[in-house]
Amino acid sequence: MFSVNWIFDIFYCNLNIIIIMPEISFIIPTYNRLKIVLKTISLIRENYPQAEIIVVDDGSQDETEKLLKNKQNNLFLYLRNPINQGKGASLRKGFLAAQGKYLIFTDDDLPYGIKGINLAVKALKEGHPIVMAQRDRFYDNNIKKIGRIVFNFIFKTFLGIKEKDTSRIKRI
Repeated sequence: MFSVNWIFDIFYCNLNIIIIMPEISFIIPTYNRLKIVLKTISLIRENYPQAEIIVVDDGSQDETEKLLKNKQNNLFLYLRNPINQGKGASLRKGFLAAQGKYLIFTDDDLPYGIKGINLAVKALKEGHPIVMAQRDRFYDNNIKKIGRIVFNFIFKTFLGIKEKDTSRIKRI
């Protein structure tokens, strides 16, 4: 006579569960920039089809939730803050949800471009535990690049800062 426990043990031991974790997770915070984040998602998916993409909506008032909420699957996760909590809260939420071996944070406008992402992925795979990119190397838009140079010059001049990338200073 077989007991229920014995039968359960047989099925439990023979049950093979395979969980495939993504190698790379992209964490993208956004706020009221649906068209921009859609373009970024498309570029990342085109270049990294097996990557996990996590978009953290920081309480957008546009159509972001309506459009992205229903697109979720095993490689795309949409998270939402009920109210605007800031970029830090959105990043934390995304990092906690990420499943990838390598976690890559990028703004919703993909300021480093795919070229910058490729360099970061290469460095991570070479064993570097942390990779930081400098924005102004990868801007495609010359007007933004000129604006950033002028802003950085004024910012550094008035504050006497010698840091090369002032965008990093502003976030601290």
